[in-house]
Amino acid sequence: MSTDGRPSGGSAGARTADGRHAPVPLAGPRGLDGGRLELPAGRYDWLHVRFRAAEAATVTWWLHYATGADPETLHVPAGESVAVRVPVARRAELRAVGLPEHPALTLLAVTAIRPPATRRNTHEADELVTT
Repeated sequence: MSTDGRPSGGSAGARTADGRHAPVPLAGPRGLDGGRLELPAGRYDWLHVRFRAAEAATVTWWLHYATGADPETLHVPAGESVAVRVPVARRAELRAVGLPEHPALTLLAVTAIRPPATRRNTHEADELVTT
């Protein structure tokens, strides 16, 4: 998704000029059919998602990481093109999203947002470090 909210194209590894935005390629609008959406594998802070919603809905997405899967509840308002931000809580590599089944929702665009570039702390890891 571009900064003004329009879907952006690109290949699975494409990034915007700032290096943080990774558009997820879609063949076109996709109904929420209970399938799986593969992502460019990486560590992300957010998923920016755009829907066409015939009615407001609350759905659960499953974020599939290299280390397991977590549910995220999305509240999608009704509208022709509505944006929802999905937090990515784990610092593990995110690989895919398990989509729910919901006939009133159509997925229009997804952009994965990487964390800002910073120097990696030598103690940073996927696990909690205690002293």
